[in-house]
Amino acid sequence: MGFAIFLGVIAVACVAACSGFLRAGNVWGVLITAVIGVWSGVGAWDASRPETIAKDEARERARVAAAKAQDLRDRTPHVIREVDGCKVYQFKLGDKWPIFTRCNGTTVTDRPYEVCKTEGSGKMAHKVCTQHVESIETVTR
Repeated sequence: MGFAIFLGVIAVACVAACSGFLRAGNVWGVLITAVIGVWSGVGAWDASRPETIAKDEARERARVAAAKAQDLRDRTPHVIREVDGCKVYQFKLGDKWPIFTRCNGTTVTDRPYEVCKTEGSGKMAHKVCTQHVESIETVTR
């Protein structure tokens, strides 16, 4: 800890001296520089403590686990609306959100997609994309 505080004081003193903050007779400048140096040194020391590292790792593991759980919930089809005996489901598939409906033995799946083509040539070429929806109806008898 002592070495980290020492390095903090030296680093802040160097920056202060280069910026002209420390001048002969500027007692407040010296005191402020020392306080900032000790504060930054303690912060560097605290970040390298095993307890702090363990807390950071636990926090990161919890964040990753929450992201995986959310991804699993997104990929599982769930009812987003129900009207007149028809249920509308949605789920995540890659970066798309397909929707399908189920109405008394009939299932309609809407698959959104886009078709892109390049128009023009050379420096004037640009990409034009149009959105499409493919509907697939399945009737169960």
